[in-house]
Amino acid sequence: MDSVLVIGSGNAFSSSGRAQACFLLESRADRMLLDCGATSLMQMHRLAVDVDSLDRLLVTHFHGDHIGGIPFLLIHYEYISRRRQPFEMLGPPGLRDAVQRLFDAMYAGIELSFEVRYIEMRENQRQKTGGFTIESIPVSHKPESLGYRITGSDGRTFAFSGDTRWCDNLERLYDGVDVGLIELSLERQPEGGTSHLALDEVIAKRSSLKARRLFFSHIYDELAAMVLEFEAKHPGFGRPVTDGTLIDFRESETIR
Repeated sequence: MDSVLVIGSGNAFSSSGRAQACFLLESRADRMLLDCGATSLMQMHRLAVDVDSLDRLLVTHFHGDHIGGIPFLLIHYEYISRRRQPFEMLGPPGLRDAVQRLFDAMYAGIELSFEVRYIEMRENQRQKTGGFTIESIPVSHKPESLGYRITGSDGRTFAFSGDTRWCDNLERLYDGVDVGLIELSLERQPEGGTSHLALDEVIAKRSSLKARRLFFSHIYDELAAMVLEFEAKHPGFGRPVTDGTLIDFRESETIR
């Protein structure tokens, strides 16, 4: 794995003007998109990502801020780039139905001229695609939600939680990976809890997340500032990303 480009670091509300979840993984000559929120195509153009060079997309779950950009990506391929080669989508069971229903709701009657190949992954499945090996690990958000451990062709490893509340599988997900990216949605977990992670509980349980480097997304500016303040006092805790952050697996992260 060479790098992860943060295309969208925000939540469903695009708080602080951040784009919705989308990340570009690069491993030598291969690339894979991870989640595709509604703002993703616009953001890829802004960040000068070569959209037409992408051949695969990995999805964590079916909320709109993680898949809402897929129809826009597909019509770009149909009408702008005139794509003919297949495009591969990987994700939880029900992926094909979720994408097709969304596409039909937004662009009813449009038939794509290229094949979309769906690979629906079960919990705890290993799947090879291009230069990546993906392991799916269930997390606690929606019934279909999966986190992923992804190994590049060079053996470097990356883990992403998608959206989740705290669950025991997070320890397994991040155990020993080179880079971990985890959602962070709240300052404090309210009584009764939510389906997202809060800073207070991550601080309390950080030692159980064994990633060599840890980054936070699904975040807004005020919460990111709190993370930076805590990181300054506790080096190695983890750092927030923003739209355009480039995480280099060989160096510290840089900002475009």
